[in-house]
Amino acid sequence: MTIHVTPYEEKILAILCPKWGTDTRRIAERCGHVAGGVSRASQSALVLNSLKRLEKHGLVKRLDGELPIAWVLAKEGGAE
Repeated sequence: MTIHVTPYEEKILAILCPKWGTDTRRIAERCGHVAGGVSRASQSALVLNSLKRLEKHGLVKRLDGELPIAWVLAKEGGAE
Protein backbone atom coordinates (compact mmCIF):
# COMPACT_ATOMS: atom_id res chain seq x y z
CA MET A 1 0.00 0.00 0.00
CA THR A 2 1.41 3.37 -0.98
CA ILE A 3 0.79 6.56 0.90
CA HIS A 4 0.37 9.99 -0.63
CA VAL A 5 2.76 12.26 1.27
CA THR A 6 1.69 15.90 1.23
CA PRO A 7 4.21 18.71 0.67
CA TYR A 8 3.85 19.65 4.36
CA GLU A 9 4.58 16.05 5.39
CA GLU A 10 7.62 16.09 3.09
CA LYS A 11 8.92 19.06 5.12
CA ILE A 12 8.38 17.06 8.31
CA LEU A 13 10.21 14.03 6.93
CA ALA A 14 13.11 16.24 5.77
CA ILE A 15 13.55 17.55 9.34
CA LEU A 16 13.69 14.12 10.99
CA CYS A 17 16.61 11.70 11.13
CA PRO A 18 16.72 8.03 12.20
CA LYS A 19 19.12 8.63 15.13
CA TRP A 20 18.13 11.81 16.94
CA GLY A 21 14.62 12.55 18.19
CA THR A 22 12.89 15.87 17.54
CA ASP A 23 9.83 16.94 19.51
CA THR A 24 6.60 18.09 17.89
CA ARG A 25 7.05 21.76 18.85
CA ARG A 26 10.50 21.97 17.27
CA ILE A 27 9.27 20.25 14.12
CA ALA A 28 6.43 22.79 13.90
CA GLU A 29 8.90 25.68 14.35
CA ARG A 30 11.19 24.35 11.62
CA CYS A 31 8.33 23.74 9.17
CA GLY A 32 7.48 27.43 9.18
CA HIS A 33 4.05 28.91 9.55
CA VAL A 34 1.09 27.58 7.63
CA ALA A 35 -0.79 30.02 5.39
CA GLY A 36 -3.77 31.56 7.10
CA GLY A 37 -2.02 32.81 10.22
CA VAL A 38 -2.79 29.85 12.49
CA SER A 39 -1.57 29.95 16.07
CA ARG A 40 1.50 28.03 17.22
CA ALA A 41 -0.74 25.64 19.16
CA SER A 42 -2.82 24.95 16.04
CA GLN A 43 0.30 24.41 13.97
CA SER A 44 1.71 21.99 16.56
CA ALA A 45 -1.61 20.11 16.44
CA LEU A 46 -1.37 19.93 12.63
CA VAL A 47 2.18 18.58 12.88
CA LEU A 48 1.15 16.04 15.53
CA ASN A 49 -1.72 14.79 13.36
CA SER A 50 0.65 14.50 10.39
CA LEU A 51 3.21 12.62 12.51
CA LYS A 52 0.56 10.19 13.73
CA ARG A 53 -0.54 9.57 10.13
CA LEU A 54 3.07 9.02 9.03
CA GLU A 55 3.58 6.73 12.04
CA LYS A 56 0.54 4.67 11.06
CA HIS A 57 2.16 4.11 7.64
CA GLY A 58 5.55 3.22 9.13
CA LEU A 59 7.49 6.29 7.98
CA VAL A 60 8.19 7.73 11.44
CA LYS A 61 8.25 6.34 14.95
CA ARG A 62 8.52 7.52 18.52
CA LEU A 63 12.05 7.47 19.91
CA ASP A 64 10.88 6.04 23.24
CA GLY A 65 7.96 6.12 25.65
CA GLU A 66 9.03 9.36 27.31
CA LEU A 67 7.23 12.69 27.20
CA PRO A 68 7.49 14.96 25.35
CA ILE A 69 7.35 12.62 22.40
CA ALA A 70 10.51 12.66 20.32
CA TRP A 71 10.04 11.57 16.70
CA VAL A 72 12.55 9.87 14.39
CA LEU A 73 12.47 8.47 10.87
CA ALA A 74 11.48 4.81 10.95
CA LYS A 75 14.43 3.94 8.67
CA GLU A 76 17.23 5.53 6.70
CA GLY A 77 16.00 7.39 3.66
CA GLY A 78 12.62 8.47 5.01
CA ALA A 79 9.82 8.28 2.48
CA GLU A 80 11.81 6.44 -0.19
